[in-house]
Order: sequence, then C-alpha cells, then structure tokens
Amino acid sequence: MRFGHHTRMLELQIATFISESDFSEKIIVSFCTHEGGGEGRIMKDISKMCPGATLLDGFVVYGSGTGDTQTKISTWLRKIGISSM
Repeated sequence: MRFGHHTRMLELQIATFISESDFSEKIIVSFCTHEGGGEGRIMKDISKMCPGATLLDGFVVYGSGTGDTQTKISTWLRKIGISSM
C-alpha cells in the first residue's frame, strides 16, 4: 500500500503510529497542509483507524498559505471549541 501526497492518504509513519496506538475515548484534532491535493481521504482514514475516538473537524491549508493562515487557524480553533480568542 502506498501512502503520501501522491495518493492523498496518510503518510506511512503516521499510519503506523495510529495503528499501534489506542485512541479510544480520546479526542483527535487533525490538521494537514497540501500543495494542491486537498485533504484527500486522510480524515476518513483516521476515522476508520481510530474507532472509539472523537474526531473533530480538521484543518486543511494549502502548504504555502494564502497570507491569512493565522486568521483561518484562529477561526478553526474557535469553531471546534479549542480557543475563545
């Protein structure tokens, strides 16, 4: 199985870490950068690999940013209830 930016899946190292860990009853807050491919199926893969975990809405941003990345991150953190600032 191939992982990484070409297949828009989890990198092998991350997939290995997730598969060897117990995330049941944990909250997962995911984020990823990309260079045009978007999140692909990464969030779906994490959800399948972590039964019993709560997966909050992830943050996805184009790798080189758009100049307002800090604003986007702040908005996202407020949306998922991590920050009130």
